[in-house]
Parts: sequence; C-alpha cells; structure tokens
Amino acid sequence: MNTKVNFLQHFFKQNANQGFTTAGFLLRIFLYTGVVSTLFLPPYNSKQGNCNNYREGKNIIGTLNRAQQAYHFEKMSFADRVDLAQPTNPLGVVIVSNYYNVRILSPMIPAQNLNESEELAKDADRVFMFAQFDAPGEKELPNFIGGMFYSEGQYSSIICQSDLPATLPTSMPTLTLEEAKCPEGWTILN
Repeated sequence: MNTKVNFLQHFFKQNANQGFTTAGFLLRIFLYTGVVSTLFLPPYNSKQGNCNNYREGKNIIGTLNRAQQAYHFEKMSFADRVDLAQPTNPLGVVIVSNYYNVRILSPMIPAQNLNESEELAKDADRVFMFAQFDAPGEKELPNFIGGMFYSEGQYSSIICQSDLPATLPTSMPTLTLEEAKCPEGWTILN
C-alpha cells in the first residue's frame, strides 16, 4: 500500500523551482481531457442521429438472412408468410421492433407469359426481407432490404440500405453471375 502512495506522490510532487513534473503534467492533461469530453461529447453524439435505431434495422435483416439460410438448409425452401412476432414461427427468431416494420416478401418473377413464369419459378430459390422505418416523431432513418439466394448449392446474401430516408424499393436485389446487387437508389452493406 505504501508503494502505491509513493507512486502517486511522485506524479503530484511539485518542485518549487520547476512546477509540475512531466509525468504529473501529462496525468493532469489526461484527466482534464476526460472530464471535458464527458461533459461535451454526449450532446454532440445526439446530433449524429440515433445510431442504435439504425443498427437495429441492419441487424434485423442480417438475422433474417441467416435464419432463412438455416431454414432452407433443412427444408430446401425458404420461409414466407411468417409472423415474426410469434415465438413458434418456422424461422425460430422473434423480431419485435419499435422502429421498423419487418416483412418477408415472396419473390416477384417478371415473365412474358404464364409458361415462362412457371419455368422461372422452378429456379427462383430466393426470398426477400424488408425493414421499413416507422417511428413517428423520430429522425427518419433509411430502410433496409435483405435478400437470400440459393443457386447451384451456394448461398448468397445481401443487405441493401436506401440512399435516402424512408425510400421504398422499386425492385428487389438481384443475383447475376453469382454476385448479388442492390436495386437503383440503394447501397450494398458489408
């Protein structure tokens, strides 16, 4: 115990001719910087928007992408029309959010005629998830689209963020040449 006291006294020792020791001076600067940053950084962070709400939307889509992959691995099909608030849903994840409405969307397949539509549906092993920001009174945040694709034994997933807040998608992510791409006006997230 005496060693600790001596050590601290060394930092705070003042010489009549020199002022503070270098170590004591640096320690004081470090402590003052900590106090000032605790007082002034919280208001600065609140001006940046609510990052936790933003992360929530991104995490929801990431969770659903992984859950869909696990479900597909077991059942060889993706789950759609799932009530994500129910603990007994087939994906095994419960999604309840105060900031995002979350939906699983069945793929929409453009086709020239009915026969072509049926042929495309056989190869259409994909599912999309959409998280739409919905918190009245809060700063608007981006929406998110997730996509999970299965092609030739390989899974590909994507998370897209809207470039502008509260933007609805005009199309869904696509998988071309084994690379997933976001629709126009949306940015891919890693």
